[in-house]
Amino acid sequence: MQESEAEAMRLCQQGDISGLEILVHRYQLAALRLAYLVIGERALAEDIVQDSFLHVYRASTQFRVNSPFAPWFYQIVLNTARQHRRKASQHATVSLDDLVGASIDDRASYQNMAQRGPSIADPYQQVERTEQREAIVKALAQLTPKQREAIILRYYYGFNEREMATILRCLTGTVKWRLHAGMQALERAIRSQCAWLIEQSPAETVPEKLLVVIPRKDTQNA
Repeated sequence: MQESEAEAMRLCQQGDISGLEILVHRYQLAALRLAYLVIGERALAEDIVQDSFLHVYRASTQFRVNSPFAPWFYQIVLNTARQHRRKASQHATVSLDDLVGASIDDRASYQNMAQRGPSIADPYQQVERTEQREAIVKALAQLTPKQREAIILRYYYGFNEREMATILRCLTGTVKWRLHAGMQALERAIRSQCAWLIEQSPAETVPEKLLVVIPRKDTQNA
């Protein structure tokens, strides 16, 4: 997998657009999930992903082909999302909380983007899982952007602290603090907004509940 991504980046470095097409095919959905969870608005997330891939192509010569592609790419996606967030904040507030009041079509788009676990035959169980996802998204909206990024990278994409430090361009100690503070803030938000999630399982399993509601992804196949 990493070898094919390295070859794709070599093509990009040679000015061959086919290399970018390979990367878009492999990472577009994962990038859209990341941008959407961080920003909370579908159209803006699509713009972020498009800009991110353009940046990958234009900055391909800066990539070391022997390095893993995913951390480098997700760093670009997050940086692009931050730039869009700053621009958006000058005009209107963009928050994940908007999803809760979004139209049915918007929520369906989120469900299509989110990776599902094994199929659930019982429609009542499917409704319950949908409610859980929406509750977690609403709770994530209460975190600071840095805490949200850390929680998403760790519990949704499965990066370890060292990898996260590379992506977020900070020390591992900073990553640990953001995760610690983020999980505390997330639990407070869950208790205040959707305590029924806590009632379904012991308080100490809140991180595990997060992993159930927002499935962890393989970093190479995200």
